[in-house]
Amino acid sequence: HSVDIARYFLGSITDVMAVAPRRVQDVAVEDTAQMFIRSADGVCGTIDLSWSIDMQADRYISIYGSHGTINVGWHESKFRPAGGDWISFGDGYDKIGAMRAQVGNFCGALQGREELLITAEDALASVAVIEAAYASMDGSGWVPVNGAASAA
Repeated sequence: HSVDIARYFLGSITDVMAVAPRRVQDVAVEDTAQMFIRSADGVCGTIDLSWSIDMQADRYISIYGSHGTINVGWHESKFRPAGGDWISFGDGYDKIGAMRAQVGNFCGALQGREELLITAEDALASVAVIEAAYASMDGSGWVPVNGAASAA
């Protein structure tokens, strides 16, 4: 989901570098990883993922730009224009409401009442980013994302 969110804000992701430290849990996949991403527009980002580290963060997205900062949080979100004060908005992440909306959109699409909000192309583009991240984990450094030019 983190890749989906990054693609939503940054657009097409063209290059990825990923690292995974020693596993904490006895599982067959990495339990912690960090991805560095670069978009088609040259914007860079970082995605921190973990099932093992409790970071106790009050937000799950932070975007820092030349015009200000935005933090999307679990219980509230806020933004600060460059040189300004923080302005709060929203009540936080409603996990049940978000899942209900996703299932509702899918059912509506199956019934022909609405278009899917997330397309097959979106899913494939996110998988391509994840595939490049895995390729990078062997120490290859930055790895290009296959199909990045056509991904939206």
